[in-house]
Amino acid sequence: DLLMPLEKRVQTWLDTPAGHLDLPLVSDDHLHAALNGSYLANFINTVQLEASGAQIASSALPNEFKGLPTDVTIRDVVSTYIYTNTLVVLEMTGASLRQYMERSAAYFAKDEQGSICLSDEFLRPKVQHYNYDFFSGIDYVIDVSRPVGSRVTSVKLNGKELGMDESVTVCINSYRFCGTGGYDMLSKQKVVREVLTDVADAMIEYITTHPNIHIDTHRYCTVVG
Repeated sequence: DLLMPLEKRVQTWLDTPAGHLDLPLVSDDHLHAALNGSYLANFINTVQLEASGAQIASSALPNEFKGLPTDVTIRDVVSTYIYTNTLVVLEMTGASLRQYMERSAAYFAKDEQGSICLSDEFLRPKVQHYNYDFFSGIDYVIDVSRPVGSRVTSVKLNGKELGMDESVTVCINSYRFCGTGGYDMLSKQKVVREVLTDVADAMIEYITTHPNIHIDTHRYCTVVG
């Protein structure tokens, strides 16, 4: 009884309209999203790029999430970005970025018919869709026919192939920076800055300050093989 007034205030706040998207960001089959791109991942990366000022951003999708309708409430955001992550901006070379991307490229495998499927490594002993990262700010190619560790065949920044020694700034979340899920190479990179705002809060702020949002529908990743 003592907490009920606060509970009602919280529920009212969660149902507060935040802004409008020009298309819904729905929950999709994970393999389909990885092969064809995810508008939701693009949007999260857009928020991260604005919050961090980095050149490149990466994000992952939960195993299960609600998705965002065109008319977004705060409840929609916190039901979709369910992690309590902040952001870290790293300075990386083209070579170290490719090493990072190669870990995500291991998400794919080939079935007995030769079709692209999900790697058992990301499905057993537990499902780990959240360990596949989507990148924005670069156009890149993953060739599943190549061995794990040498699948990223092209990484272009502003239309030009990124040099192995070329430096770029990459915004990742704090969970990924910890190195779990096979990303131990990230904790060894130079930290440029940290953004201590929770990503869900950054999404809410972005939506409320950009009330009519045009979603980035660019397909950054091309998967072949």
